[in-house]
Amino acid sequence: MATDVSILIPTKNRPVLLDRLLNSINNQSFLDNNKIRCHIVDSSGDNKTKNMVNYWKNISNNNLYIDYEFNEKDAQPIDNWVLLLNKITTEYSKFMCDDDWLVANAIDNFMKNMDKSLNCIISNINLCYENRKDNVYNYYKLTTAIVEPKNVLDSFLGLKSSIPVTQSASLLRSDSLKEAFVFSFKNLDCTNRLFGEDLTLNYFFAFKNNSVLHLNESLVNSWAGKDSLTLNANLSILTYCNVMSLDLLAKKFNFKYSKEQKKAIQHFLFTNNLKRIFNKDYGDIRYSGSLNSFPSFRKLYHYSKRKFM
Repeated sequence: MATDVSILIPTKNRPVLLDRLLNSINNQSFLDNNKIRCHIVDSSGDNKTKNMVNYWKNISNNNLYIDYEFNEKDAQPIDNWVLLLNKITTEYSKFMCDDDWLVANAIDNFMKNMDKSLNCIISNINLCYENRKDNVYNYYKLTTAIVEPKNVLDSFLGLKSSIPVTQSASLLRSDSLKEAFVFSFKNLDCTNRLFGEDLTLNYFFAFKNNSVLHLNESLVNSWAGKDSLTLNANLSILTYCNVMSLDLLAKKFNFKYSKEQKKAIQHFLFTNNLKRIFNKDYGDIRYSGSLNSFPSFRKLYHYSKRKFM
């Protein structure tokens, strides 16, 4: 039975990178027997992206439908994502960052591993640099397994090895994607800047009903060039927002922190409250949870030892 999949791409002033992504979608083995509905919302300052997308409309695989919309009112980075969410008509969908691209069998392998018990699959990634010799394949130390909320928290609190966050690495049931997106949009101050929102989308259902699968197969190439969105983000604010996202999910689904997890979150809150004093980029982003910020004196000691000794 044929199954259509939606791929949602927000973009702005990056036609060369978007072209690489569209090429990878057009080359999906999934298109041999199924359809992909590719939706693009663009806020570029010129027509280069529009013209490039029109070119792809004319030469793409017959099973690839490409829809393009120009959004001239992108007041906030999240605006294009909201417009894309309203375009979904398929049972399964995924966001793609415009600087990432898919390996040739990506959608096939996502769908092969999707069953009725799952709401989300998150694959490993290949981290790709401008100098290919620096590429890191299978970047994360993943095991193919159901994701436990405890492991999500431990990974982002620095208590365990890291796990994928980017939306490019995941595929979800469309109703599940919408549910997680609305939760993030309504509850997380950082969402308007696209911080913390991707973590929420990927791991919402790990907390809700243990229906997220980590797949230890790299199905996505993630860009780490000079114009990478992630590498150009303020990492302190990104970490702050990720911690707030985790705290929201734990509160929503009544997850009880371990003593170690609680201390780690309080330390993150403490250090970010200090950084806010000197960094105006935080703007109106404020923690609204129930935990009080409190330093880990052990971490402060080790930090000062590394810095001054």
